[in-house]
Amino acid sequence: MNPAHYDPELPFLLDLERQLRLRAEHAARRPAASPRQPRRAERSSLRVTMRGRMVRRTAILGGLLCLLAASALGARSVLSTTTPSPLAVRQGAFVLVASGARGRDSWTLRLYERGGQLCRAFVVAGAEESSRCAPAPSRDSLGVSTLESARYGYLFGVTGLHVHAVGVRIGASMLTVATRPLAGARAAAAGLPHSARYFVAIATRLPGAEEPPASVTALDPRHRPLGGTQVACLQEAGPPPCGP
Repeated sequence: MNPAHYDPELPFLLDLERQLRLRAEHAARRPAASPRQPRRAERSSLRVTMRGRMVRRTAILGGLLCLLAASALGARSVLSTTTPSPLAVRQGAFVLVASGARGRDSWTLRLYERGGQLCRAFVVAGAEESSRCAPAPSRDSLGVSTLESARYGYLFGVTGLHVHAVGVRIGASMLTVATRPLAGARAAAAGLPHSARYFVAIATRLPGAEEPPASVTALDPRHRPLGGTQVACLQEAGPPPCGP
């Protein structure tokens, strides 16, 4: 009787085998009931025969129990073995990094990691969500996305470690907003890069006016440009290069 033969999650198999063996040994020691008392030689032969039968039956039952335990353990091993699919994409937890309100708008910015990329999801209550995944920006670069509500245009994104602010130009209007670092245990647990920063810029829309594209530039701590300027379209159907 070897406990290693049994699945540790099926302990009743080991107890069942132990009880069967005890009953078999007890039956082998007990003299068989008979209407007549056989002679000494017959009693000895009968006892040996009964003991042999009980031993064989116990061995058979023990073997069946071992087979049952091994089958259960093997089935559990097969069913519990999972091979990651090459098509599966690992996604981290959403981390709320910024939220606020402007007029009647209430907005949130969440970041998360997906398949080795840094993703951003911006939601304005009552408006559509805007999200995008891309490789984490280098130390002097940025990634920008947009979302419009009825009254405001939102420009949001992520930057590298050396970008301390972004300059946003929409027509004749100029807006400068600071970037913020990703800090905290939740960001680290979600796998967000500690060197990344984020920003949110909000521009007021003119009712009925066609929105010109926005020019977004990364700025260093002295507000000097880092790299080139990116074009962000507040209206996909607006003037070129956003629309036809």
